[in-house]
Amino acid sequence: MKFRILSIHKRRQRDVRNFGILLLVIGIASRDPGITPLSSLGAIMLLWSAMSWGLRIGIAKGKLQDTVWIHIIALITLILVDHQVNGILQITKSAITNFSKQALYAELSAPPKIPEPILELDHGDGIYALAFSPTDPDIIATTGNNTIKLWNQNTPETPEILHFKKHRDNIDALAFSPNGKYLAAGSPNAITLWDTQQKRTVQTFEDGANTITFSPDNRYLATAKWDLNLFDITDTDNFNKITLFEHRKHDVQIESLTFSPNGAYLFSGDNHGYVKVWNIEKQSLAIQPLKAGTGRVRDIKFLNDKMRSRFMTAGTEGSIKFWRATDYQVEHNISTGTVLNLACSPDGKTLLTAAWDKVNLWDIQTGTSIFSFKQAPRAVGFGPDAFTFATGDTDGKLRIWDSPI
Repeated sequence: MKFRILSIHKRRQRDVRNFGILLLVIGIASRDPGITPLSSLGAIMLLWSAMSWGLRIGIAKGKLQDTVWIHIIALITLILVDHQVNGILQITKSAITNFSKQALYAELSAPPKIPEPILELDHGDGIYALAFSPTDPDIIATTGNNTIKLWNQNTPETPEILHFKKHRDNIDALAFSPNGKYLAAGSPNAITLWDTQQKRTVQTFEDGANTITFSPDNRYLATAKWDLNLFDITDTDNFNKITLFEHRKHDVQIESLTFSPNGAYLFSGDNHGYVKVWNIEKQSLAIQPLKAGTGRVRDIKFLNDKMRSRFMTAGTEGSIKFWRATDYQVEHNISTGTVLNLACSPDGKTLLTAAWDKVNLWDIQTGTSIFSFKQAPRAVGFGPDAFTFATGDTDGKLRIWDSPI
């Protein structure tokens, strides 16, 4: 170690003295009002380096003259830059303050942490649809194959199991009536209406359904696959079936349905990218079909805002479109990729989407993603209290989450 330092001294002795002269020049230059405190900060950093270097060399050589010489130059430089010290301290204080503010802002503006499920339940089969009871936030229904399970979050270990034997295929559609009295299930070959109070099957129709929904006044059950049908369920002993349109003749399948909030119109989305608006009273189209995109319209939902005058369409087009129901024009859209299912929070502020391999929560006002996480969901839904949401996956798991918003 001593040999290495002595070698440095022999090679760098002249450089050290030149370095001291450079420090002196910097100190003199710092007297110029045009020199900023920041440049003097550099001088002080060089100064302390030189002092340390000179001390090591002088001691190693056994001669203190180099050390004394460097320290004399250092003291002179300190005197010359003394008037800049306050400026340097102010810069340092400002930098620390700004850094603290940025750190605090980053913490406050950081996206919410991805939540952990508060409950994870095993349906057994892959879940293709789910629905919260509108009258009891603890009740949620899930489908898999031809079985429906009614889960009570307070007693999740003993779900009520409904076997619908006439459904030979997966039950892909599920909906509660707004008053919670009925639960409807649809598969490619059958539709079943279940009375949740009397715990019995009210009726099974041998019509397949990709999608089902109830009217807001609980009067109609709308179902669709090839054909678009309305069932008047006010008289359960004599269902009145109304066929609005036979899409089979046009090689078009309907994939999504929703009623307008006032119940006067029924919206349908098909696999050719069109949305049709039906006048229930006249049993005919209210307007010309709307072109929602080139892909399949997998879901249609009205926003739960105060006016209830906007609706959304989503599917394989790769975006969610927001439409005005007053003039049927697109206000804006959110680029999302393929959407299999979507749900709007009861307060109308957030949107939940299911894609092939992830779940996304969106801020409706800004159109930005609040967070996303990897899963294989086929169904999503908000609880009626807006504090929880659920995801149903192909692995058969029903997961209940606390909403981070």
